[in-house]
Amino acid sequence: FNPHFVYNVMETVRYQISEDPETASEMLLSFASLMRYSVNYGHTKVLLETDVEYVNDYLLLQNEISNLPYLLRAAAARGLRIVLNASPISEWLLEADLSCLDWLVVNEVECAALAHCDDPDAGYAALRARYPGIGILLTLGESGSVSWKDGTEVRQCAYPVKAVDTTGAGDIFGGSAVWKLLRYGVPPEELGEDELRDIVSFACAAAGLSATRPGGISSIPGYDEVLRELNR
Repeated sequence: FNPHFVYNVMETVRYQISEDPETASEMLLSFASLMRYSVNYGHTKVLLETDVEYVNDYLLLQNEISNLPYLLRAAAARGLRIVLNASPISEWLLEADLSCLDWLVVNEVECAALAHCDDPDAGYAALRARYPGIGILLTLGESGSVSWKDGTEVRQCAYPVKAVDTTGAGDIFGGSAVWKLLRYGVPPEELGEDELRDIVSFACAAAGLSATRPGGISSIPGYDEVLRELNR
């Protein structure tokens, strides 16, 4: 595994220990199982199909990896919860059927492009109409975000920060949102407005804080830091 992945897992577990020790223990067991899987195969080439079979919960994808169409089909066939960050936008993605997704994470440019229009507001409305069963997490930069799931919409203002470097802020927004989703431990369709608002506010705070420092991975804020920002 990429060392960044291991670092991110360890950081997540560290935050979780103070919040929910039982869940932290489960996360460590799952991580140990995943590492055992990696060690067993060593440097042997593994079919992508085998990797997908090892995923049990959510599959978070970004449109910069290879074989994305296959991954979407395979994950849907297994009944996995699929979250797609549509960055960077591509010709293939513009024509793809995204109805297999549970959540779509987009910025203003990607939202408009996927809806084949020039206006992000019109794009947001078009995507809701085209995919009524998909949750949408639309980031709006300094204007915050708007999220929609099963008829419930939440608009979240951005937290005031002095931005230094926005590299990776969208990724951190998406990752933080998925982390919160997993913490609720219920299917997306069972989330109410309060839960959706909690998810989005946490993700916005994490993304905003990441923009106050340079770098991508190195700018990810700690859990306690995000809580302080939310309570400020």
